[in-house]
Amino acid sequence: MYTAARVPNLSIVAQGGIVVGSLCGVSTDGLHVVGTTRNNIILVTEAARLENYAHAYTGNPTLIIHSANTMPIGADQWVSLASAIEHGCLKTGTGGQIMAPFNGVVYLDTAPHAKAVQGLGAYHEIISVNVASDTTAVTTIVGSILAAAIRVDEDITGLDSADHHIKLGIVGTTAKYCDAAQGGASTRIDGNTKNFYAGVPLYESVGLILTIDGGGDNIPNAGSVEVMVMYVVQDNMADV
Repeated sequence: MYTAARVPNLSIVAQGGIVVGSLCGVSTDGLHVVGTTRNNIILVTEAARLENYAHAYTGNPTLIIHSANTMPIGADQWVSLASAIEHGCLKTGTGGQIMAPFNGVVYLDTAPHAKAVQGLGAYHEIISVNVASDTTAVTTIVGSILAAAIRVDEDITGLDSADHHIKLGIVGTTAKYCDAAQGGASTRIDGNTKNFYAGVPLYESVGLILTIDGGGDNIPNAGSVEVMVMYVVQDNMADV
């Protein structure tokens, strides 16, 4: 363990555990760690333990996590978490923020006392087309669809000669969200044929399907389609 005393920032290194910086103490609710000058707690690798990233003073204690890159490359490669008094604040020094929950849904607790939860969900898969039918099951989404897109990933082949379409929708409304046309008579729908939806949010609770139509023989012998859907889901916290 590396040790230090009364430094502007409390540093945490990869090897040996926590470097105790300015002040720390144990209260009845847990371990309190305090920076006396800049209120920053910085997590870095061992190689960067002595780097000065020149993070500014923060009125509220801030946890800053750096990438494995040392200076100068890693100067802006950080994410920070802090309280902004009335709000929580998550920032990055460069780039965006990636949220990758296992179930694909990010929940936003909009009414904690009522346990009502709204979440942003994303579906993204490459679907092999059904070679025994003109329709292919995709997924069931319960929520309001905000945007959707389809793109032929692998040529859809084995059709008769016509201007075929690949559509994303539901039973009874096959082109509810997307309708991508080949654009001329062909026995295939070419790769990268695509279409998107970004209209009024529409609530769904039934399965989405891909449908091929436009010809006399719409049953393919091969092909795949990339499907992307963004939606808002409503759920009960007890079921999450």
